[in-house]
Amino acid sequence: VEERHLSPAKFSDKPLLLPYLQIQVDVDLDSAAGKEAASKEYAFNNEPFAPMYTIATLKGTSQKDIGKFGKTASTFCNEYLFGTLSGSVTSPPSLLEDEGVETLIAEMRYGSLGVNVWGGLNYLAQGCGQWGAFPGETLDSVQSGIGKIGNLMAMPDYEKFVMRSPIVSSTHLSLKDDLGKEQSILEAVNKFTLDGSIGNLVKLLSAVTGVNLMKVALAGTSVLVAGLAYFVSYKKQH
Repeated sequence: VEERHLSPAKFSDKPLLLPYLQIQVDVDLDSAAGKEAASKEYAFNNEPFAPMYTIATLKGTSQKDIGKFGKTASTFCNEYLFGTLSGSVTSPPSLLEDEGVETLIAEMRYGSLGVNVWGGLNYLAQGCGQWGAFPGETLDSVQSGIGKIGNLMAMPDYEKFVMRSPIVSSTHLSLKDDLGKEQSILEAVNKFTLDGSIGNLVKLLSAVTGVNLMKVALAGTSVLVAGLAYFVSYKKQH
């Protein structure tokens, strides 16, 4: 387990760093003890609303046997992970048409599935798909909800919406190599949140627009003062 604690930020020039948690778990579904441990793993049964991610390594699987990996992975997701709203599968082009990968995609019981794309983008594609939990949840056992939105084409018996994409695409959400502007905006937001002064508001607007409004204001003031001085001098001479 790796973690970072909340950094001190009250009236600090440094941005607030949220805590995060990384958990690594070995999963053995070939033994009764391993299955029991997976069924009781806290990270598999609780949905975190915080910066947290879990890396689960499936014992007994490897790239040499994609078929077994696909079968084990779908069983793990369907039977040991809480929730059925959305998921994603990442695969290199050389394996996309492999029977094991196709079996994994077909057997995963999620309402929305992204292949080489973030599953959350399916929410934005409701016009040609749908968004909602995989069918089967009841009022006695609700995880990701009952019912769906979208499906504008009114296709009956809709179970799962699968969005496929090349592993590298210009349409993917991505981070820029230079995050200088994003960092300055977040730092300005942090300062304004902690101290909502006019000065911090100006700094925030400057960071968002990319224009140093303080320098613009000073330059404008200088021009105005110079103009007034010239006007007064002109009036005295005439």
